[in-house]
Amino acid sequence: MMPPEKVGMTSEQRYYEIPSHWEDRKFPESEIERFERTSRLIPGDVKTIADIGCGNGLFLKYLHEQSQRDFRLVGADRSLTALQHVAGDKVRASIDSLPFADNEFDLVTSLEVLEHLPIDVYNRSLRELSRISRKYLIISVPYSQDLSRSLVECPECHSQFNPNYHVRSFNEVQMANLLNDFSCDCIDVNTIGMSVSYLNYPIEIFGYRKPQKLQYLNTYCPVCGYYSETSVNPGVNLGMIDDQKNLIFKNILKKIWPKIKRSKWLIGIYRKVNK
Repeated sequence: MMPPEKVGMTSEQRYYEIPSHWEDRKFPESEIERFERTSRLIPGDVKTIADIGCGNGLFLKYLHEQSQRDFRLVGADRSLTALQHVAGDKVRASIDSLPFADNEFDLVTSLEVLEHLPIDVYNRSLRELSRISRKYLIISVPYSQDLSRSLVECPECHSQFNPNYHVRSFNEVQMANLLNDFSCDCIDVNTIGMSVSYLNYPIEIFGYRKPQKLQYLNTYCPVCGYYSETSVNPGVNLGMIDDQKNLIFKNILKKIWPKIKRSKWLIGIYRKVNK
């Protein structure tokens, strides 16, 4: 089922206009460390900042309320729904075609955006981020996300996809070399936050490797456009649950299976090299 106001948009465009993605304007506890660490990376000579892919503007809000420094802040996002929550200067724009002048901002940030970019816009986007920066860039992404373990399956067309529309994964080496072709040198790459995951276990033996066929929360199928307003969260991705017996077994397995802690995000800071 497709809301009538979203007819004519692609599934990807409709996904970013879902209101519940952007309505919470509070600082999530899990995000505070990321905001703090990111803000501490801002060099002392920065006076103007553009946050590209700003979403509902939480990072801009954090800088405005928590930073002791006086910045000119501008947010850019292509989602009209997201921008409705952004206070201050904002522009509707796609990351691969930004309406800013060359070298317009001392610092350009793009936080948890690159993992969403399809191949046809990825390099153009990196070029645009570099183009509008005068001095620095700060970019963060999820840390080495295993995309194969995050798939859901559309109940209509049976296509498999990441419910958050993540299409690429990054490690430290990739981040260090991210902007080599776009006149930027990497100053440093760090990890932020911690998450708990399960060690690789024989899920194929237990039948738990199948992508979930459950209806999924606030996501459109990118192939057929399927969407359900009464969808439910698929939860921890240990696989499809067919009956109560499997549910009990899954809960036992979750308790006893060894877990590992790992970093949640990678963040890189880069210096523009004006040649």
